Amino acid sequence: MNRLTSGTVSLFALLLVGACNNDPTADLNVGEVSRIDAEPSTLNVTHGKPSKFTVTAVDAAGNPVESAYEVTSVGPGISVARDSTFAPIFVGDNNTPTVPPVARTFQYVVTGNDLTASSITVSAGGHDVTVPVIVLPDPGSDTTTSASVTQAGGNPTDPITVTLPAPYIFQNTGSVAFAGPVGSTDGSAVVLNRSADGTTLQVLGLPGSAGNGVVSNAAISFASNIPLSIPISTGPVIVAAAAVPAQAGTDDPATAPAIDISSGTGGVLDGGSFGAASCGQNSGAPCQLYRFSLPEDANVHVRLQWDNDADLGLYFLNAADLSDSDQLCDANGRASAAPEECDLTFPAGDYIAAVVSFGPFYPENDPNPSWVAVQLATTP
Repeated sequence: MNRLTSGTVSLFALLLVGACNNDPTADLNVGEVSRIDAEPSTLNVTHGKPSKFTVTAVDAAGNPVESAYEVTSVGPGISVARDSTFAPIFVGDNNTPTVPPVARTFQYVVTGNDLTASSITVSAGGHDVTVPVIVLPDPGSDTTTSASVTQAGGNPTDPITVTLPAPYIFQNTGSVAFAGPVGSTDGSAVVLNRSADGTTLQVLGLPGSAGNGVVSNAAISFASNIPLSIPISTGPVIVAAAAVPAQAGTDDPATAPAIDISSGTGGVLDGGSFGAASCGQNSGAPCQLYRFSLPEDANVHVRLQWDNDADLGLYFLNAADLSDSDQLCDANGRASAAPEECDLTFPAGDYIAAVVSFGPFYPENDPNPSWVAVQLATTP
């Protein structure tokens, strides 16, 4: 019995040793720095104002480790300092608050001195963490940015070039609105194209546009997905309140003029002919047609403007067989005093945009507008 008991104890001890040797945490360097975590991992800073981030070192088991952190790299356009108010210790006879030289977490204060994309690297225990920093304009105190304007001529068909200074760019839905036009429009110029670097738009001013323009949907080149809320204005323009000539071919899907959106945005300013006999489900209503192509599936922001109280809508046909797509932009009725504006989704393909006037079907028998403006812009 004693021999059996002794053997059992020995076997148990061996099993215990084996179990310890198979402990998944046995090889972890507990208490040694395995990585440094930053919170937030990317920092957006407002120009001229402080923002904060923290760093915490952890071991391989994910436990925080006390460390002496060091800022080893600071990129251009920013300054960084340790936050002396974060988790201080009290030392001396006067209990002076002091940040400890070693702690689980350090907090830093970052100030953006320039509009830039930069970074900060913090090191501890042989490991680094790099925090990307984006400095954006302060909508409360940054001065108004000015965009330059070059006008080819004074007619509505003469292109106007609007250029933003670096580092500003136009998003695909970037636009410029000028005062002056009347009717159901806010004066937004028709964007013909956007430069490859996003700094320039070529636009057509609506008839009667005048004065300085106001830019919408601008961004910073290194943060192009973040729309800006700071004011941006352009130099003045003067566009004659003249008739817009009607383009040929808008009465037939086979000859419909093309709207080129290969730059991400495109549009047309056209006189109101409304001579198409066939425009899908709205055949029989006055309409005019334009063609455009999407090489891949896309979200498209669409906008329709015109110059009177008639009820207009923008409908989309599949160019191959002129069948109605399930996309349309027609939410406002007669005398709505606002353009039609929508976000739609299209599969890749060729399409016909039909501008339809329902004015003649109202008791007021509104005439067709003298001009229409169609804007298309792809969006994320």
